[in-house]
Order: sequence, then C-alpha cells, then structure tokens
Amino acid sequence: MNLTDLSTVRAVMERFGISTKKKYGQNFLINAAIPERIAEEGTDGGDCGVLEIGPGIGTLTTSLCKRVKKVVAVEIDDTLIPVLDYTLAEFDNVLQKLNQN
Repeated sequence: MNLTDLSTVRAVMERFGISTKKKYGQNFLINAAIPERIAEEGTDGGDCGVLEIGPGIGTLTTSLCKRVKKVVAVEIDDTLIPVLDYTLAEFDNVLQKLNQN
C-alpha cells in the first residue's frame, strides 16, 4: 500500500471515516522521499529500535519497519488505531500504543 499517494490516503481515511484533527495538528506525508529520508537519516538500520510519536496513518512507520528491528508507535488519536492495524498489518516488528492521557 502506497501511503504517500494522495488518493490512497483519501481512500484509507474514507474507509475508516476519519479526517485530520486540527487540535492534534495532524497532517500526512504524501511525498515519498520524505519518510524514506527520515528513516534513512534517523536510524542506523538493523538491530536498533525506534520510538515514533504520532504515527498518523503509518507512512513513516512503514519506512521505519523496513529498516529497523523494532518500532514502537505511540498515537494519541484513538480513531487512528484501527487504521494503523490495517496499514501496518504486514509488519511484525511494530508495536502500537495509544497514549491515554
């Protein structure tokens, strides 16, 4: 699934009946080079683990999962948890957590 494709992002959001929430400052990456570069520059690959705060629909998370041993993704918006379950289903190295304030 290409989460940097705008039509895919819209389809996922429509499928789960979600929209961005201004109170969380949500926006989603749609330039494929950005999450790839962040994942490349922000990790040393292989055995490292990564903590991602605010994974959104999982665009950066996907790139991270392809590069590191373990990703812990903490999301404050509970409406995005089912979306993450869907978009990250192929990865067994990600743990999703809901930040319960």
